Amino acid sequence: MEMITKIYLSLLLIFSSLFTYAQTDSEKNQFEKIKSYKVAYFTEQLSLTAEEASNFWPVYNQFEKAQIEMWQSMRKRAEASNEDPSSLSETEAKKLLEEYIAERTAEHKRTMKLYKDLQDVLPASKVLLLPRAEDSFRRKLMRMHRERRGQDNQSKEKTKETALPLL
Repeated sequence: MEMITKIYLSLLLIFSSLFTYAQTDSEKNQFEKIKSYKVAYFTEQLSLTAEEASNFWPVYNQFEKAQIEMWQSMRKRAEASNEDPSSLSETEAKKLLEEYIAERTAEHKRTMKLYKDLQDVLPASKVLLLPRAEDSFRRKLMRMHRERRGQDNQSKEKTKETALPLL
């Protein structure tokens, strides 16, 4: 059963990536592509059975949603206060630092809660693989982004080379 699940997920990944390349690169499509790739990648890296996956993803998705909300909040706050930290008064700087520490503390608590909650739905050996899978996925995603950006730059350069100069 596990082998069939792995084969199915691999085929799903291949077909979804082929299908999504044909779509426009809107932000939502990009997010959906990354999400589907992440599901397949984590399922393979953690060797999740169908039952384990059905228990794992609701817990992980809840954690990830809270993380995204925190990052968006931090980004909005940073954009709203585009000031150089060295130009802030000591009181303002302390307030911002305390907010930053509180957010990071909350993030750490959420991560610890995730691992505790996952112990209820997965064997500990698979929970221990999660940080490695997350890091590996992040590195792979960055590599794919760099390669794609490199291909885009190469195609732009070729277009410039083949264009006729204006006289």
